[in-house]
Amino acid sequence: MTPAQALLEQRLNGLFAALTDQPRQGLRRAIQACGLDGTAGVVALFEQTFGIDMPLFLLTCRRAADDRLFRLDHPEPEALVLPT
Repeated sequence: MTPAQALLEQRLNGLFAALTDQPRQGLRRAIQACGLDGTAGVVALFEQTFGIDMPLFLLTCRRAADDRLFRLDHPEPEALVLPT
């Protein structure tokens, strides 16, 4: 692996982590904060690297964030059970 490839991998991993931690931040902002450039190319590279479409990844991360917030407000075990 070349230094440029290692740097790109590090930045893509940073983007993955940033979107996982704060999925409602703007995608362009997250890309730029990780030192990456050009949204369309980065999205394609992200999808190729991690094997998931960006819209699906963001949706999953946002749902997980919503679930974490719900659990903070409803820590009781009964809140995990869906009504039948």
